[in-house]
Amino acid sequence: MDRISIARVVLGVALVVEVLGGVARAQLPRPQIPPIRPAPELVSPGVHAGGLSLPAGTVPFLDTVLRLSVEGLTPATQATLEPLRSDCFVLRPRVSYGPEPVTSDGRVQFARFGWATRSGTCHVAARLTSTARGFAARDLDFGTVTVAEPARYTVRHTWRLRDVLGFKFVTGTGTCEGTAIGIPNSYKVGIHEANDDISLVIHGGPIGTDCQFASQAWRLPQGMLLVSTTWDGATQGVCGAVGPGGLGGATALLKMTTPSLNRGAAAIVQSQIAESPTRYYSTVSADARVLTSDNVILLDANHTLASFVLPMWTRLQCGVAPHNEDRIRLTLKEMVFSGPPGLNFP
Repeated sequence: MDRISIARVVLGVALVVEVLGGVARAQLPRPQIPPIRPAPELVSPGVHAGGLSLPAGTVPFLDTVLRLSVEGLTPATQATLEPLRSDCFVLRPRVSYGPEPVTSDGRVQFARFGWATRSGTCHVAARLTSTARGFAARDLDFGTVTVAEPARYTVRHTWRLRDVLGFKFVTGTGTCEGTAIGIPNSYKVGIHEANDDISLVIHGGPIGTDCQFASQAWRLPQGMLLVSTTWDGATQGVCGAVGPGGLGGATALLKMTTPSLNRGAAAIVQSQIAESPTRYYSTVSADARVLTSDNVILLDANHTLASFVLPMWTRLQCGVAPHNEDRIRLTLKEMVFSGPPGLNFP
């Protein structure tokens, strides 16, 4: 084969290769490049209530702190939560709250001092304002927080309360303390222990007996309330006890020889007295000065919630008799309290 023939063969082969390459290229799919899309924006929930809490074991009428948080605020601003609205949480009076700083992550926490008025779920809402530009005040619902059930403390054998109650003889006529001397019997009278209970007793005599006794005000521990009080009475002969209205004493007594020194006190009633729904032997107050209903000072300066057992007062009387067998005795049988669990009370 001459040179011309060889050249023709080489050229032909090259043409075939080029044609086959073009066919192969035509059969390969072109790569699909996805369109460029913008990155998704982070969706902000906006300003919202972050939560609320009370210390564990918070019971009604225990001075405590309610904490509330708000999220989604503008950092480096200030926020105010005012007023607070709740179906059972009461704010401590005479306390002012200012704005709180918002943290770098848009959060702010508020603390509110006060107490719950009942156990169970307690709903809270409030109005929020902010120093952020263009911020419109809005109402936030914080949901509910749980207030614990108080424990019950039943005190029987009340003689162990003698120091905190501090019963004493106030004034009277006849033998009101010591021993009522008679023939054939003499009797101890005044404030005594009877079957491990506090007992107030007098006996009659030839001039009659008219004796007033009263306890002292007893401030209870934080969160403790008086639930009920039970006094038993036993009478023999012409004797009686002056009731809350000033009546019920010994009708045979010729006259009242001393005034009733019962200001600031609750007259003792011979039965069980429950402190709910209205209080009788107790008072609970957050006033700056705690007073009784007749303006006797129980606490001169007060900054929180104070609970007291009021002074308990009675006037025992026996009519004129030639002997000292007539008598009347009042016995404190039981006091029931409620309060935080786990206390060593009383």
